[in-house]
Amino acid sequence: MIVNRKDVLPAVIGGAAVVSAIASVGIEKKSPHIASISSDEGIDAFATRLHRGRMRKLRVGTRVPRSCKMVYIGDESAWSEEPIVDPDSNTVMFRTVSDYHILGYRISISGIVDGTLSCSISEGRPMISFDTEHDIRLTLETEEKMNDRGIVKIGFRGFNWFGRRNDDMFTYYSDSFFEKPATEYNPQLMTLAMNLELAACTEMDDRRRRPDSIKRLLKSMGCTKMHVNDVYSESPTIESTDVAVGSKEWNGYNLIFLVLNGAHYSVEFAANVMLGKEGDHAGFLLSCNEGLETLREFIAANGIIGPTKLLIAGYSRTAAGSNLLGRYLSDAIAEDAVRERIGDIELSQKDLYGLSFETPLCGYYEDGMVRPDDERYDSLWYVTNPDDPVTYVPTAAYGFVRYGRRVILNPDHDPVLNRSMLANIEAYLGKDAVSFHDMARFKTVGGLKSMEELNTGFVQKFFDVLGDRRFYHEEIEDDFVNLVYVGRSNLDVLKDIVKESGGILNIIGTMFRYHDDKDRFREIMTPKVEAVTARYGYEEYTKSIVDSAFQLLGQVDRYCEGNIVKFMKDDYLRCMLLNPTRIFKSHYPTMTLSYLMIDDPDYPRPYVAEEQNE
Repeated sequence: MIVNRKDVLPAVIGGAAVVSAIASVGIEKKSPHIASISSDEGIDAFATRLHRGRMRKLRVGTRVPRSCKMVYIGDESAWSEEPIVDPDSNTVMFRTVSDYHILGYRISISGIVDGTLSCSISEGRPMISFDTEHDIRLTLETEEKMNDRGIVKIGFRGFNWFGRRNDDMFTYYSDSFFEKPATEYNPQLMTLAMNLELAACTEMDDRRRRPDSIKRLLKSMGCTKMHVNDVYSESPTIESTDVAVGSKEWNGYNLIFLVLNGAHYSVEFAANVMLGKEGDHAGFLLSCNEGLETLREFIAANGIIGPTKLLIAGYSRTAAGSNLLGRYLSDAIAEDAVRERIGDIELSQKDLYGLSFETPLCGYYEDGMVRPDDERYDSLWYVTNPDDPVTYVPTAAYGFVRYGRRVILNPDHDPVLNRSMLANIEAYLGKDAVSFHDMARFKTVGGLKSMEELNTGFVQKFFDVLGDRRFYHEEIEDDFVNLVYVGRSNLDVLKDIVKESGGILNIIGTMFRYHDDKDRFREIMTPKVEAVTARYGYEEYTKSIVDSAFQLLGQVDRYCEGNIVKFMKDDYLRCMLLNPTRIFKSHYPTMTLSYLMIDDPDYPRPYVAEEQNE
């Protein structure tokens, strides 16, 4: 089953109730001031706009311009209703309604010039305009109520790829999210799982504090038992995967949350190019096994027994790991082997929520095996963005697949969905992040009109030229794994090697002269590489770096059939050169989250101006 998200812009609904706040104050009359405010409660969400975009918060005694603009500066980012203006009472009303809550404001202003009051949504925020020649008095009523489904808004710290820092973020949570069976698409659990990934990947100077955020979030969700594996706080290796797990009891079930960190990590990246000789992708299987082992140990150590609901979350590298783990658990359920393979729990298909995001190809399939879209995997959901190159590798030509049901983000490159995503980006990360994430700015080359077309064409051509899996495993894999390990450990090593070798063009020139003489290439390049690796303490990787360079450049040689001019004219390469900052933007986790938010009724609907037909 494929969930096509085109034209999915759900209306947001919610509960009701009103909390009012009222107050009054006086001020001198020489120039307009705020003479009275009924109460300070709620007033901090508003400011007056001054010259050059400066803001001044509303306080008793605040001077206001004669042509005044009052702007909402609070945390809400989208408004589900257009403002209402009552000219008879000089009152404006605006509100946002969601499954999470209702938030609304009613502001009455006295002392203004009759007929000048207006209110509009500007850049996603309410703005009140009026003229005044006298002091003004404000009466503010704030309407707010939480819903009756137990949905709470929880703040956490997550890693922001755009700012390359930890930021304050939030998610919505309710145990009621688990009332739906796992075989039904569940937007609320999708956004929750993606936020769990962001909480799991914070960056800390002290590695021992890296799991702090995910542990706090799990505790805020009500988990009474929590555990993170040892590698979370230790120096990482190629084989390691950070895993956090928490559990609570609800409605006769154990609720278990298993989170595999794949959104921000280091040398583990080298496992991404570890395909293995045969079967499942060997590097991704490492992540699956670490998650499985942590789950087993947690269940046993905490004496968890009986009916269980299990949510597994993974992103990118660990999306592959969680998809493989979901397959393993689904097979155990289908074969009535849960206790034997997992622990002394009861787990059915409707209670296994396997959610993975920007998922690479990871499992191996050939005729005679259980098909990856078999109904036993109907509780596994994997999200892919067509513009994300990571979701196309390593290659289906080697027999690699994903399991379960696919959720495609904006499958038809719908501009309305793109603008909705960008509205959420602005609300979450700020205005500066919008153009950075706007894939509509993709520069076309030849017939390549989107990153999706670049991805599908280039990946197929690249692997066609590379050869079969056996060749990759026997001739290239070990060297590539070591090369990536060095690069993720200390990128300066590779940068200095390029400098020491006279620049990338000089390295390419050396390869083209000796593309069929590996020994001569090694003879020329080894002293240059060794001078750098010895400086940084990576001498043992010298041979792998040299041989990787030969293989990479040999791939270039085969790709362009020995003609470098032909390579420079290749449409795929030209497209990459024209879009260097956009190639991996669709892999950024906040873009994934911002698309998922569109379907989630707990988030306010982003304001999107429909295209006008000429």
